[in-house]
Amino acid sequence: MIHPMTATDLPRSGPHDVDWAKLDRGTVVRTLLTDLTTDDPATRAAARRALCRNAPDGEDVRPWVTAALPTLLALVADPAQPERGPLLHLIADLAGADRTWQMSGETLRAKRLLAAHAAQSIPTSSAAAPATQAGPSAPTTLAADADRAASSTAVIPATQLALPRQTEHVGSSGNVRRVRPSGAALPSSDSHRRPRTNSANPIPGARQPESATAAEAVSPTGAPPASALAATPEATRGPAARAATEATPEAAARAATQAPPGAAARATTQAPPGAAARATTKAPLGSAAGTSAETPAEPAPGFLAALMADEDPLVRDAAAYLVRAVARLLPGLIELIWGRYVEEPDPAVRVTLVRSGVVAGAVGSGVEPTKVWLAWAADSDADLRVRITALTELMALLNPPPFDVETARETVLAAYKAGLNREPAPLDDAVAPLLAGRRMAARQWTPGYPQVVSVVRTSYRNDVRPQLDLLTRMLELDAADARQDALHEARALVRRLRAPYRPLVVRAAELLGDDDPQVRAAALRMLHGVGELARPAADDIWATLPPTRQRIRPGQSPWVQADLTLGPAVRTLAGLRDERVLPMLERLLDELPGTVDLHRFIAGYGARARGLSRTLRRLLRAVEPSASAQRLSFLHPETVELPRIAQRARPSSIAQRAAGLFGDDALRAALLRALIAVAPHEAADHLTYDPIDLTTLDLLARAGRSAAARIPEIRLALTCGDPALELAAAQAIWRVAGDAEAAASVYDRYFDDPATLPEHAVTALDGLRDLRLRVKSRTRRLVSLAKTRRNGAVVVAAADALWWIAGNQDAARTLGPVWESLPRARPRIARIWTDTGDARYAARYVKAELATTLRHNATLFGRPTTDINEDEHLLALCRDLLAKAS
Repeated sequence: MIHPMTATDLPRSGPHDVDWAKLDRGTVVRTLLTDLTTDDPATRAAARRALCRNAPDGEDVRPWVTAALPTLLALVADPAQPERGPLLHLIADLAGADRTWQMSGETLRAKRLLAAHAAQSIPTSSAAAPATQAGPSAPTTLAADADRAASSTAVIPATQLALPRQTEHVGSSGNVRRVRPSGAALPSSDSHRRPRTNSANPIPGARQPESATAAEAVSPTGAPPASALAATPEATRGPAARAATEATPEAAARAATQAPPGAAARATTQAPPGAAARATTKAPLGSAAGTSAETPAEPAPGFLAALMADEDPLVRDAAAYLVRAVARLLPGLIELIWGRYVEEPDPAVRVTLVRSGVVAGAVGSGVEPTKVWLAWAADSDADLRVRITALTELMALLNPPPFDVETARETVLAAYKAGLNREPAPLDDAVAPLLAGRRMAARQWTPGYPQVVSVVRTSYRNDVRPQLDLLTRMLELDAADARQDALHEARALVRRLRAPYRPLVVRAAELLGDDDPQVRAAALRMLHGVGELARPAADDIWATLPPTRQRIRPGQSPWVQADLTLGPAVRTLAGLRDERVLPMLERLLDELPGTVDLHRFIAGYGARARGLSRTLRRLLRAVEPSASAQRLSFLHPETVELPRIAQRARPSSIAQRAAGLFGDDALRAALLRALIAVAPHEAADHLTYDPIDLTTLDLLARAGRSAAARIPEIRLALTCGDPALELAAAQAIWRVAGDAEAAASVYDRYFDDPATLPEHAVTALDGLRDLRLRVKSRTRRLVSLAKTRRNGAVVVAAADALWWIAGNQDAARTLGPVWESLPRARPRIARIWTDTGDARYAARYVKAELATTLRHNATLFGRPTTDINEDEHLLALCRDLLAKAS
């Protein structure tokens, strides 16, 4: 929203023209304003700092700020006044330049007053800008926005802004389209432009302008000049037609033959994007290029425009910073800012102009032109800091336009190498209470350029080689921020794309011994998130753990974190089934039995962790079984997550500690699963009183023959009417009692019933495959099912069952279409082809799979570690099939 001004008359500007006695700290402020006019630099510096210290009052400025601004602005307008740059910067801070969101109270009053001064024309004799930086060619006006048109309050006259005018075009549908021309009137100064790269690599999929009108609509400087717009109501002609109107016939013909088709693109002189051809001589800001000597004298620029063209770079930098305070009150500042950027020789000022241009572009319809300008600046500026600043601001915006990816990659690598953005911007403690926005930026500051790296990397889409090369080069730099950002992006890359990642894993293992603790933590997080691919780094990960004989203190040891979760190093090694961590897992089970994921990792070791069964049974005896009939039915049989419970005082008995802290169903289920995995025959005694539900049936099936006491209850569940419960009971009755006929009778009811859900049909087919019972009628039904069923998962399960029941390979040789249409089923299809020996049939499919860089189970948000392992297993099966086929 653009806030209107209630008055444009400027208040009195003398320090003695205000009744300071009526204002809080008024007399002090009057003395400080008087000190600013002295000849002593120390006195002036002390006065500026004192004004900052007296200014803050929470998040709003005090009333004396509005009264003091005219005096301060009058000092800045005097070219003889020393230290005008710091003084103008003080004015911007007092008016809330770092608090662009604050538009109320005294801050809003100060911003309105400052906006009125910024739009005020000044006498030519007192202008601080050089004569070559004069104003526009003619008085201009800004079209009022809809909300300001309905308002009764006055706004700042556009004639005082010295900004290019905005014209309105009425399209065929009757909609009004506003165009703000400015670029054609700006002189081309290429002293700070870089040579243009030979090849541009824009973001794939981004749209490019297809016509001159489209290019002019998005480019802040691609619109026609003011003179052409004044003479031509349509103002929709291309660059050649505009040149023909403004220049000689020879120049018009030359422009018609040399203008790029469909857009006013940048010429070899690196003019701003979309700008028309500019004259070789310096033209005034805002004037039409190529004006003759008979052009009448032009009015002086506005106050803000004059300060931005001042001879002192400190004044120009402060004026660019001041734009933040008035951007929401003065529409159209984006043209003034980027017009000044073209002429600005000082890189530090250009950095400020880029940042202020983003703030000004957020007002009205300036977002898209700002994106185009930022992309151009990031591509063409000669100064590294300006390029990386423009690139960072561009990546922070939504849907950035096409940019040169190769140039952006070299820019961000050079910025890391030069050590830019390695420390936060300094913040003066004396003025810190005033600068709320800078305090927020300091708190949110992040070293390096992680967002730029992420966008540049993802711009290559599925081309993994340049992405891997970018991260490798960043890891080789002697810069902690570059290594940290590269390791963070490496995990996302590994989870989505396939590549030979062993060198990357080895480098991450080396960085586990880096001097920077954040780099070490990032390397450990990266290795933890890549699953089996981290196996070459197992020894280096083990070296980061302290001896197991040390006392375990959650939050103070890498074994257990403060929230009772296993540390990343332990989780990584346990996920790799490294037996070196088993002794520590046993200690954790004894001392901290409620550690999250501890029991799941113990179960993953299987029979190798059988020595932990005694501790598991002791803890199970200490947990009272719940009387709830619905206990554990909501939990998935494979994953049980425990609540994160804070550690309490250590009771004298392990049984008391387990019963007092974790007497709940989740802990009991996790302990049972771990015990069944490591010693299934020892778990039957703990399943005696559990109600028959999906979870209990799964546990009974895992316990096997040792749970024979529950056979009568399992038989009752075979005919309960619930398909999921009946199928689970069928599996349990076969594994516990060995009754294959009873299980087969349940599977026969569901595997080819058209009314059965696909997941139930797949469960029934897998059960028949495990039974290995060959029956002719059942085989005919399986063949018919494999030919007629359309669900891919059911077809794959039927083909698998046919091979193991009847040795039929025909169904396996028809799974090619399912392979292409159902990527999730590819690991199972590859296993079927490996079992049946159909390598020659599978060759064409596995070749295509091995040539694909995108993981078969990849999504836009990456995949967990288990999915990475599944995809790597698929690749191993594909390589084996291809080797057999050749």
